[in-house]
Parts: sequence; structure tokens; C-alpha cells
Amino acid sequence: MGHKHISIEETMRRASLSVFDQTHVIFGGTGAVGGQTAIQMLHWYEELLRYHQPQDSQVPSVVVTGRTVEEITKFEEKLKKLFPNIKNLKKTSKKTSREELYAADWVTASGIHISLHEFQAGTTFETEGEVTLDSLTASIEAKQSPFEDFLREYRETYGLGDDFRYRSVISGIPLASVATYGGFKQLDQLCADNDITQEEDILRLKETLLRTMAKGFGTIKRVMAEEVMIAHTTAVGGMYDLDEHGVPQIRLGYAHSSADDLLRTKQHFATVLTEEYSRQDVKTLITAAAIGINDILEDAPLPTGLNGKIVRAGMLHPELWKEVYVQVMPHKVLTLGQESGDALDFKDMLNTNDHPKKTTGFTLNVPVAIVSGENGFFSQADAKSLYFVMKVASQEELAIPLARTALFGDDPQMPWFAEDGTCYYTETENAGLIFSLMGNSRITERARHPLSLQSYQALGSARHQAELHTLGMYMLLHSLQTLDKEELSAIVGRREAKATAAQGVGAKVNISARRMHQFLAEHTEQLHIEDIAMMDPKQTEKDFARLLEIKTRRDFCNFVGIDYNEMTARDYLGQAIWKLTKGVRMYIDSITSLGIPIIYRDGTEERILVGPHVAPFGDVVMTHGNILADHIAKQAQELNVDPKMLLEWYIANNGFVDLRAQATVSTARKAEADLEDHVHIYQPNTTGATTTTFRHAMTALDVPYFTSSGILAMVGRMQGLLHILQSEDLSLGSHAGWKAQFQKNGNGPEGKYLVDPGLLDAVRMYQEGLGKTTGTESLWPARGYFPRKRIHRNVSVELLS
Repeated sequence: MGHKHISIEETMRRASLSVFDQTHVIFGGTGAVGGQTAIQMLHWYEELLRYHQPQDSQVPSVVVTGRTVEEITKFEEKLKKLFPNIKNLKKTSKKTSREELYAADWVTASGIHISLHEFQAGTTFETEGEVTLDSLTASIEAKQSPFEDFLREYRETYGLGDDFRYRSVISGIPLASVATYGGFKQLDQLCADNDITQEEDILRLKETLLRTMAKGFGTIKRVMAEEVMIAHTTAVGGMYDLDEHGVPQIRLGYAHSSADDLLRTKQHFATVLTEEYSRQDVKTLITAAAIGINDILEDAPLPTGLNGKIVRAGMLHPELWKEVYVQVMPHKVLTLGQESGDALDFKDMLNTNDHPKKTTGFTLNVPVAIVSGENGFFSQADAKSLYFVMKVASQEELAIPLARTALFGDDPQMPWFAEDGTCYYTETENAGLIFSLMGNSRITERARHPLSLQSYQALGSARHQAELHTLGMYMLLHSLQTLDKEELSAIVGRREAKATAAQGVGAKVNISARRMHQFLAEHTEQLHIEDIAMMDPKQTEKDFARLLEIKTRRDFCNFVGIDYNEMTARDYLGQAIWKLTKGVRMYIDSITSLGIPIIYRDGTEERILVGPHVAPFGDVVMTHGNILADHIAKQAQELNVDPKMLLEWYIANNGFVDLRAQATVSTARKAEADLEDHVHIYQPNTTGATTTTFRHAMTALDVPYFTSSGILAMVGRMQGLLHILQSEDLSLGSHAGWKAQFQKNGNGPEGKYLVDPGLLDAVRMYQEGLGKTTGTESLWPARGYFPRKRIHRNVSVELLS
């Protein structure tokens, strides 16, 4: 065995003509890794023609399945872009038991057959007679593999014969995820209906179901395919450590406590599947990093899986039951200590100028979305944060060991798959290609707009999402505080003069929201780390309160310092300001509609802005104003803790946008009886300008877990980070490491560090001890928000002479 792979060119030269007689099946082949594996195969087949001349009767087939017609159609569009002159042969299934499902056959100009089929891997099974633990186990073990059924039907439909063996069968379907997030509904219901309540028994049944599905792939390997490979997962992107006994401990940088158990369950199931795949002689590609970018969408509606829950609670119109997109609803204000038990109506919305109108909400469209495998839609900040912390492998590189082994067998010189059949694929230098794509100027320009949402994706972590939205609120605040009022008035004057010249005095001028959003991007200042570090927490608290309470054009004028009377006297200026007012309101409502509550203080009152559901409490639906208060009171009573401390724990630990002057520090992963020993609140001093108490508390902290929230914490963190960044010395070369990721707006001592939300969130997670253990994690920020003090010792110099 060597330490160098055989080049793909040499592999192709050595390949035999029989490669053109192969048929490959890729389940989940419209997804990120599965789809790229199919595409890589097609590319290599075209390259093979440069080395070999097959007969016209030799037509290789790549069979691809997708969950829905929409997924397949989208994949077809990708094929058309990548393979010009591709031809569609037919779009109707042949007569099979699956004839109601979509199917289509294509052939490339180079003579490669692509067969696309709608297919879903069900986890349901048949039961007979009385349902007991033993009978359920027997029913599960007798379950027929849906993958085997598909392969048999394909052989029959395409006349391949019962003895035909596929060259390879690859599954890109994440069974651990399917099983964890809804795939066990039938089994859960059967257990509940038949008094099977022991957690150990239920877990064993689920393990049996997964092992049965894995054994199905073993059967396929023995009797139907020469090679079987699974694109598998660690379930947490490799975000775990092993203790001294080899037991995995998950690093929960991307999971708030309400999701911890699901995440651990998912990892457990992933381990069960890995072990069974190995026993079945099935090769397993384990992706131990985040999946890269498989699509970039512009002006796209944001998907969600929560609408059904909200509709059932009577909070969205039933017509939206089938909608799979986030609906932006106007937020509601809860005043702490004065919560009402009245039902909350999220259908009132300020629609035109200052006049309310009934509505059922509107679909949230995002300016640019990075699509990342099964993780869904990311903002640029989501992706940066995830990729810097969890690391990233592109689907293009993950597809290579699968496609190469499928076509040519494993590399004999340096095998991709170990003796136990696993290929543990972590991040590589190819991650640089993904970061280059994310740095595309068009993506960056849209991501830095003051009204661009900084997070679309919870990733199981409302805390991560809230951090990005918090930074987004700081960016919006700074933008409005630096708005160029003179330029706004000048633009209005030019437009009014142009309209008057064309239409006469009194001409009406319309202005688009897009034009005013463009103005906001071009005529306000970008936020820098130095700006946050210099903020007065008490004054900033007041500024945020005024910003959050903007409802009318008068409110907006008062906030930015525009004469309201001048605005009402000039129709065009009034339109412009209304578009900006509505943009601000829409931005705030979008955050709360994504499930992230915003807490702020107006004078002595603390208020929480909420949308139809609240993620930090496990996506509780806000049917009534006292839902959160009741939840806190009940849990506080069970734990025998102060309800105020419990709420503070939720705010710091589980994902609130905290815009209060204080710093709340939590050192508890979970809310337990000793919670009051683990939640501490620090207030700014009388001037509000110093973070000394917070800094001293954090530098003295020596605990395995901590996190923080509030303006004082944000200002203190930025001061600590700035001190570290300003110590960077170019003469030391690459020693700067992660610090070189921060961009300066200007050179020399006058240059300032731009606020990059995704990068800042990644730094926060490393500082809170949540970075991925790679063996080289020391190249990233050390634990703690502030530089560590050097330890000085008085050693005996004589010993050194």
C-alpha cells in the first residue's frame, strides 16, 4: 500500500471496455452527495471515450432516484446545463406496481443513459394479530427492503433478466436522519397504542428496524450488485469527542438543549447503521464534516416544516396548510410580569402607510440562499459559521471515492475504503474552494445589506441563529444612525424636479422598495468591530428600544432625525420614508417569524417580541400571551428555582436576541436544580461605558461550558476580540492564522475591522469551547473571550548555566 492515489487519467487508461456495459443505481441521487456522484460518473464516462472506443451497442446506465417530482425536475435542469444536447426519451413509467410514480429516461450526446425515478424509502411495515413486543420485533425483521423491491422492478421493467447484476448500488439517503426526525411515526404509534412504554424496549425496536434496512443492502450485495456503498454520516458532522472509554461526547455548538436528546439519538442510530453496514460487507463513506454548497438561489422563498403545527393551532389560515414556506407575521409584544391569557392574533399587519389591514402574512423571500445538502437553506453567515466550526467537505470531493469505486473498483495503491469497509472523510484543502465561492462579490454584497437577514437556518441551534440575528440588529441600528439624510433629500429633490419637468407641477412620483433598500445600502456606513467595542451599553439599550418601536413614518423620522413636517409636505419623501419604515418593520417581523424572540428594555419594563412560534422553548406555538410565562412558572416549580433565573438561562443559553444593557452568563448546559449557581447577571456601571466587571468575571471563569447574552456581553466580547486582532503582526507570516480572516476597511492604524456575522459566530463558538476537535483546533481561538494572561515564574537561572 502506498501513500499516493493512482491518478484518474492512469485509472481510465487501465479500465477495460466492460465499463461501458455497467448499470449503476443511486438512491437519493438528486441530493447533494448522491446527485454529484451521478454527475461525476457521467463526466468520467465522457472522459473514458478519449481512451476507449466502445461499440454502439454498449450503453452504460446511471439510474437516479429522487423523493419528489420537484426534486427530479430540478435535477433534470442541472443535467441540461452540464450536458448540452442531452435528449429526453420518455417521461412515463412502464407498466409496474410503481406506474403512478414519475419516471424519465435521458441520453447524453456521448451515449450515456440516465434513468430518473421517483422513490421514497419508507420505514413502515406490516403487522398481524395482537401487537406485542415480540410480535413487533418479528414484523420488523420480516420487513421487505424497499430498495430491493425497486431494483427487482427496474430489472423487470427494462428487460435486464433475473440474473442481471448491477455494477454498483449507492445510497445517498440519510437513514439516521429519516429515522430520527419522523421516520418512526408508525412504530411510535404502535408502541403507544399497545402499552409498550419502556424506553429500552422502544429503542431496541428502532435499532431492529434500522438493522433490518441495513441487512437489505447486504442482501443486495450478495445477490444483485457487485458493489454496494452508502453515503453515511456521523449525524453531527464529526462534532464529538471520545472519552477515555471510547464513548462519544457530542459538542453541542449546533444544538440547544431542547434538541440535545434528538441529536444524541441520531448519532446513536448512525453508529448502529455503521456497525451493521460493516457486518453486511457494505462500503460506507462517512461524512465527518458539513456538506458543501450544491445550489445558490436568489430571491427564493424560505422553506419551513412548522406551518402545519401553526395552522393546527389556529394561527395561520388553513389555506396555508400546504405551504412549505415561512410566513412572516407581525410580532406581538409581551411585557414581563404583565402577560395576558388572551389569545394572540397574528393577522393584524401595518400594510400601507399608517393604516392597518387584515392579512394572513406573506411568504418570506430571501435575497440569496446557499443550499447545503440535507441542512437546507443557509445565509452566508449561517454557512460561514458552520463551515469554520464544523469544517466542510464539498459534495464534489465526497462523490469521488463513490464514483471512482463504482466505475473502476477501489484504488489498489491507496484504497479509499479501509478493511472494515469505511471511508471516514473529513475536511481537506478543498474547503478553500467553497470559501472562495462564498466570498463571491454578489453574495457578499447582498449579505451585508442592512435589511438582509443574517440567519435562515437553526441547524438545531436557536442559540446560533439568535447570535447572527443579534449581530444583524447591530448592523441595522448602525445603518440607520449613519443614514445620509442630506443625500436622501437631494435624491428626492432630483426626482421631484424630473417629474415636474415631464408632467408639470403636482406630478405624482412612485418609488419602489427596492430603490430605497438600495439607498440604505449605498448611503449608510458599514459596522465595524471597533464601533461595537466603543458602544455605551445603557445608551445602546435605549437606541434599540426606539428602533424596535418604530411603527409609523413619524417614528422613523424621529429616530433618524428627519423633520416630519417636511416629510408630509413632500409626497415623494413621504413615499421614500414609508418604504424604509416598512423595510425595518419587515426585518424585525422576519426574525420573530423564524422563531427567534427579541428581548429589550424600555425604561424599567422588559418586553419580548414573539412570532407565531418560539424556538428556544422547543418551537412552542404562541396561541396565548401567557404561554411562555406559564412554561417558565411550571418548570421553575419543578426545579425549585427562581423563575427569573430560569428565564435568564433560556435567554442566554437557548437563543434570544438580547438587546438589554446587561450581560447574562450561563455555565449550565441544562436547566437543573442548582441553576441559580450557574446563571450570573452583570450590569454596566453608572456611566454604562465600562465592561470591567464582565471582563474580570469571564477571565476568572474555569468551567467546561459557558455562554452569554446582552449588550454588555457583546461589547465586552468585541473589546477582547479587538485586542487579539490588533496584536496581529504581518512580519510573523502565517502565524496570524484565523485572525487573517477578518477584513479591514482601510489600511494602517486608521483601518477598522468589518463586522462579519458568520465569522464572529464561529469565533464565539471556539471561545466557548464548542469548536470541532481535529487535532489542529489550537490554530483557532482559544477558550475565553479575552486574551489569556501569561503566567510568570521565577526560575533558578543557575540551573540553566
